[in-house]
Amino acid sequence: MKKCSALMYQLKKWGFEVNVYNATDLEQFLKVMILSPRSITSDFNFPEWNYYGRGSGKNGIQSDYVEQQVKFK
Repeated sequence: MKKCSALMYQLKKWGFEVNVYNATDLEQFLKVMILSPRSITSDFNFPEWNYYGRGSGKNGIQSDYVEQQVKFK
């Protein structure tokens, strides 16, 4: 993380915008947030909430799912 932080600092100093791609879970997302990039791309899955990410679109592949309505008992 320290090397990554130094690299991002130098890139920002040179005037480059830093974008982080593929933060795969909440822990990685929070670590990346500390580095303050211009943007973060993430694809979270929360099966316990019946929410599944659609995929990053890498290699032209993106998943879709059908939302189902459920009656509460």
